[in-house]
Amino acid sequence: MSEIQVIRRIVKSSTGKSKITYSSIDSPRALDDFDINIIDLNDEYLWRNNDNNCIESDYDSDYISISKMIRNRTKSTVIVLLPGNCCFKYFYGGSKYHNSVAA
Repeated sequence: MSEIQVIRRIVKSSTGKSKITYSSIDSPRALDDFDINIIDLNDEYLWRNNDNNCIESDYDSDYISISKMIRNRTKSTVIVLLPGNCCFKYFYGGSKYHNSVAA
């Protein structure tokens, strides 16, 4: 059976006999420690900025780190799950988020 790492924003606890390890997007384990790595970006909170900035996500530095990890892996398989229906949102004062739309 393959060793699997699931990288996501919210980490589920693994059962003792499971071959699945859950890691946080801000502190994933080495990709080559696993046969398969699933990077789950299908979370609307990953596509937000809590500042007045509609250019970058709060998780941009994590995306850059994971991108480097993917490029430097030597043997593991990586599967990236992207959102199907998600808008990038940014906080622009007041008490609500605004959607950023592509031109």
